[in-house]
Amino acid sequence: MTLLAESDVETAALAWLEALGWTVKHGDEIAPDGTSTERRDFSQVVLERRLRAALAALNPGRPSHHSTGRDGYFHRRRSLPSRPLHPLGRIPG
Repeated sequence: MTLLAESDVETAALAWLEALGWTVKHGDEIAPDGTSTERRDFSQVVLERRLRAALAALNPGRPSHHSTGRDGYFHRRRSLPSRPLHPLGRIPG
């Protein structure tokens, strides 16, 4: 039986996502002291700028500054991590 290391799975997944057109950035690049910082510290799991951009792209007709709009959805996702996301990240309603 062949055992896979976590790094092997990660490398394969990143190569697959890159082949699908995703932009792959490594942790040291987006780290707080990295070349293109995307998080305040290492405990920040959600990359806020990317999530907001994705919500805007997936929901172009939704307002951004309203409790039922993209900002409200963003804050609800951050405060309720155990609640599953809506399919495809689209805001219901």
